[in-house]
Amino acid sequence: MQTREIRIEKAYAFLRFNEFNKRNSKKEEKTRSPIVEKTRRNLGLLFLLLILVSVSFWIDSGEFYIADSALKAMQTESLIVNGFKTDEIRYPAQTLDPLHEAFFLPGFAENVKGKFIGQYPIAFSIFASLYRAAGLDWKYIPFANSLLSLIALYLLYRNGRIDQKTMVLGYCGTILLALNSDFGEYPLFFLLNTFGFVSWLAYRDTKRVASLCTAVTAFSVAVWFRLESLLFLSALVAAEIPISGQERKNLVRASNVFSIFLSLIPIITFFFWNILEYGHPLGVRFIFNFGREEVSITERIARSFSIAFVNLVDGVPKFGFFFYSPFLILPVLYYLVLKKKRDGNSDFLLKLIGIYSVLVLSTAPNDGITITGRYLLLLLPPLLVLWSGWNPGRAGFWKSVSIFSVVFSLSVSGVTLKIMRHISKQEKSFRNSFAKNETSLWIFTDPILCGQAGIDHLYRKILCVNQGTDLNNILSKIASDDSLSSVSLFFAEEKEIRRLGNSIPLLDRKKSVELENGLETRFGGEKKRTPFKGFHAIEYYKNLK
Repeated sequence: MQTREIRIEKAYAFLRFNEFNKRNSKKEEKTRSPIVEKTRRNLGLLFLLLILVSVSFWIDSGEFYIADSALKAMQTESLIVNGFKTDEIRYPAQTLDPLHEAFFLPGFAENVKGKFIGQYPIAFSIFASLYRAAGLDWKYIPFANSLLSLIALYLLYRNGRIDQKTMVLGYCGTILLALNSDFGEYPLFFLLNTFGFVSWLAYRDTKRVASLCTAVTAFSVAVWFRLESLLFLSALVAAEIPISGQERKNLVRASNVFSIFLSLIPIITFFFWNILEYGHPLGVRFIFNFGREEVSITERIARSFSIAFVNLVDGVPKFGFFFYSPFLILPVLYYLVLKKKRDGNSDFLLKLIGIYSVLVLSTAPNDGITITGRYLLLLLPPLLVLWSGWNPGRAGFWKSVSIFSVVFSLSVSGVTLKIMRHISKQEKSFRNSFAKNETSLWIFTDPILCGQAGIDHLYRKILCVNQGTDLNNILSKIASDDSLSSVSLFFAEEKEIRRLGNSIPLLDRKKSVELENGLETRFGGEKKRTPFKGFHAIEYYKNLK
């Protein structure tokens, strides 16, 4: 009996101690200044801002205009120069290469309905032009653009869907960090879809049709930037099935049907615009990326594995979505494999993740090329919400695996950023070397070298000749152009050509000699041959008679 009384007394003492702590904590909250409290609540966002600034300076993202990012910049600048009347590309070397045989990204820009256009939608060009209208130089636009991804993650946090730790991890431990470091549509695309997803979850909580319409509007606008939003919206609808009778009655009310229709106007406009402008309802992204090759089931499976996990190309690993962020798949495995008890929201998230993954992997036109997991980017919001609500316990197998996977994800991010920094420094070095040749025209015989010209493609006359280029036609136009007083010819060193082998469509030696002889004939011989690291430059000057 005495022992029982002692236990009861200990229990009461513990309760009194807890009550004392709660009162003290409330007093601290009252005495804490509003500024300190606001800072504490937004500490994760402040940390992400610091990370973003540091990464931008470290990799020098303002110099990172290679391949598709350079084309996106060219499309934006062309739209501005065209007075927003047409999305036709203003190619500085157009008069020398009217057939675009020596364009720096063959296959990424083509003639569609009589216009030479790039494969990136006009919606992003219009949006990016706002940065230029605000007076931002191309050097600072990638940083300003990256802020949109932070706003997206902050939306998830402020709406109570994820905690601050998950917000930081969602940026630093996923493909979002790498995608943010390049100029492109991903930050805005991610923001629009995250806003739509948060609004959809608000509808699930409140059943307010206004929240549903807000979500659908956001996804409809996002389709103008990337087609994955169509798949994500389809997956959301499919994940809601079956719908209760009461909810169905509410949705089919005339006023609600009309509101939902209004929210679909952006996507309806998207279809009609594309039919009129490009001849296909899904627009330039579809025209350039789909229907160009037959894909077998085996190839589709291999591509899906590459997108989701990892792939080796010529011995070089390409990181897929879950290889980059293995911690995100742990809650999925925990619930599905172990059949653990879960609530209705977890069920919905798991269905959404599964349906969207199947839709993307079965329709992807390629594996994403450089960052293979980017087609699964829209899995981030539901996976982060699932991760934030998952509790693997304080110890044991799942806790250990989750810690290891988080550390691994952060390490992969570090490796990716280091690679991007190397590429950025390399491009800057090449551009500085090219700039030493202050000639009227630059000609490249190596597509990799040509790509390193970066943002110079927007303003300089540059030709990237290849095996399919009609050299005689190009040379005759160069000779007849009175505005060209000098030409620089850039070509890779022999050891670089041997190292690349047949992986890059270089101009063969026979045609290279033909090009050099043609320039010597029309310009009266080479005037200056300069060796640089990895390549040589030859300058030709017209003889003024």
